[in-house]
Amino acid sequence: MTFFPKGAMAKWPGILLGGGAGAGAAFMLVLAQKEPKALIETFQHWGAPSMLGLVALVLVSQVGSRVLDLGERMIATSERTAASMQQQADAIQELVHKDDREKEEQRRLLSYVGSQQEKILAAMDELKQAATSARSRGASA
Repeated sequence: MTFFPKGAMAKWPGILLGGGAGAGAAFMLVLAQKEPKALIETFQHWGAPSMLGLVALVLVSQVGSRVLDLGERMIATSERTAASMQQQADAIQELVHKDDREKEEQRRLLSYVGSQQEKILAAMDELKQAATSARSRGASA
């Protein structure tokens, strides 16, 4: 039985390199916070490429923070847009429900009017029959 899975030993160089870079970055961060002049002097002793690298890191950091700010603003805008779209959808749904209620009310009213017309037609038929039978009785008398 082995403690490490197969292929774990092949990953060690990458892990150690990442850990070393992280430790170096942590050391530089502490040095930059406590003694910024010492950090600059250290980079000056290392030569021009290290100074250019430091300047590049500062610029990348500033650009990165601006990109993150822009991303946060875009997220906030997207959230506001989604909220307004939801409000619009709710308003449209309320209009649809209102139209459905009005349509149902119109159906009820038309049904009522239709039943009243049927009663009126039945009454008119009764009156016609009564008038016809009265004429028939009057003609036979």
